[in-house]
Amino acid sequence: IHPALKNLHEASKSGLLHFQPTNIELVNTLIEITKDLVQKGYQIHMMIDALDECKEEEEVWNFCVKMTSLTSIGIMITSRNHYLAGNKYFQISLKNNSKVDEDIAIFMDKHISFKSSNLNAEVKEIVMKKADGG
Repeated sequence: IHPALKNLHEASKSGLLHFQPTNIELVNTLIEITKDLVQKGYQIHMMIDALDECKEEEEVWNFCVKMTSLTSIGIMITSRNHYLAGNKYFQISLKNNSKVDEDIAIFMDKHISFKSSNLNAEVKEIVMKKADGG
């Protein structure tokens, strides 16, 4: 256990009542750990999926910006919303991407094999719509 995390845990147990660390304490601890690991030569990569489904979307985004400004961490974020990034960060959009649609269709054709061709087509259509591929 990293000393910064152990210190946070010990601090939360002190006193008569146990308390939940604040978001600021958690963020500061994660930054401290990340800085230490980078300084020791580790390459740190973080993946955040479905940022748009997070209640604190902007707070998480600000955390990521802070992390990349303080450390040499690589962060990949997936989100249906792209307005937060501006022009500073590399973005890939899958909207209206015929190659993605094509890949989904090929996958479906290979892995869906009901006896009824109508059912195959219906399942493929539903999956394509749910995957934003059609």
